[in-house]
Amino acid sequence: MSNCRAKICLVALAALTLAASTLKTQTAADAIRIIDNETGFGARALAMGGAYTAIANDFSAIYWNPAGLAAIPVGGIFAEGFANTLKNKITYLGTSKDITDQNKRLGAIGLVTAIPTVRGSFVIGVGINKLASYDDYLEFSGFSPVDNGLEFTFEEEGQYTLYPFNSNAFRLEEVRSVGGVDQISLGVGIALSARTVTGLAVSSLGAREEYRFIFEQTDSENRYQSYPADFNKYFMTQELSLEGTTTRIRAGILSAISPKIKVGTTVTLPSTFEVAEQHYLEEQLTFDDESTTDSTITGFWEYRLRTPLSIDFGAAFTGSALTFSTMARLKDWGWTQFELEDLPSGTPLKEELESENRALSYDYRTTIELRFGTEYVLRVRGLALSFRGGYIRIPSPLRDSDKNREYITGGIAISPTQQFIVNLSYLTTTWGRQSSDQYTPSGTIEELTKMTFVVTASIRL
Repeated sequence: MSNCRAKICLVALAALTLAASTLKTQTAADAIRIIDNETGFGARALAMGGAYTAIANDFSAIYWNPAGLAAIPVGGIFAEGFANTLKNKITYLGTSKDITDQNKRLGAIGLVTAIPTVRGSFVIGVGINKLASYDDYLEFSGFSPVDNGLEFTFEEEGQYTLYPFNSNAFRLEEVRSVGGVDQISLGVGIALSARTVTGLAVSSLGAREEYRFIFEQTDSENRYQSYPADFNKYFMTQELSLEGTTTRIRAGILSAISPKIKVGTTVTLPSTFEVAEQHYLEEQLTFDDESTTDSTITGFWEYRLRTPLSIDFGAAFTGSALTFSTMARLKDWGWTQFELEDLPSGTPLKEELESENRALSYDYRTTIELRFGTEYVLRVRGLALSFRGGYIRIPSPLRDSDKNREYITGGIAISPTQQFIVNLSYLTTTWGRQSSDQYTPSGTIEELTKMTFVVTASIRL
């Protein structure tokens, strides 16, 4: 029976298209995700909600406004670490489960040096930092009566017969994604006058993601007993490895309207990611007699993705102890496009990506991201203590969506000397998400909370 069973199952898996259909090229949503949710870096900047365009004055200015590098009077070393905690309350078929995922990483290392000049200033900064995180985790299980369409074709005496394994089974699903976007940057800040500075940063960005999707369906109540469809368990795992690189150019200007009021603008030019993806899918079918069969599918794709122009506007009021700042980021997500010039006309890949480009143009919109921050500095016998808070509102890039992401931020800084500063910051955001796929069409309801802790140490040389 086992040899016959193996022969039958190989035919069955070869005919199975449910899992194989997931091995496809990128969608419009995947394209947006590569550059969405940039949090930037710098504990002071993040504690103030990222409203840093008009007050950037440390190494993190290389991201927020490279003109701010010119405000650094001497050289310095900048080091940062961060920890992410993701809490997810998942409801599946009326049953809730709480899961937690944690990640700790080096956030940034930077070096700044001021070049002696006759007038003004000329400051160079170089370093590496993390811009965005892809970390995500979802895991749930339960008995489901819902039909998911899973079925297998068997060859019996020259005839093909379809047998379902589609409902009244125990299902388990796990989705995990790790990675993010890092950049290596060289920036220059130059003083044009006593009140105006400008800057330019050239960065090499690297996007890396490791994604794994696991699905398991078990005949937990032994409802599938009739040979040859005496199914016991179906197991599928899909893995994706993504690597993308691009060069990004960012220019900024910062001007003091008065001794207490500053304004700044940063322009990030469009760039093109060179992306390579490696896909791997494996499935295994097990029967009641413990015989098994499996199938493996692999795929590899390379494509180019153009990202849109981004413009930041910022303003800040700085008093003797209190600072207020704000920033608005304008971005037209509809300008995100797959570049198709090198793909042969009439091919399925080009036609599919052309369809995704139309979706990007029609379904995505121009957004204005708002950030607000405040800081109060308390000086006690030469010791400076800073208390900070902020708020971030990031609209969804989808045209018809009202699901905005909001962050509450805060932090403190301790400066025992003028040469050494330690900054601590905290960001938290909560949001809801509903998701379903072809394996679990009943879907899940998720309540997510993400908390990020950032620690920065700066030494002025």
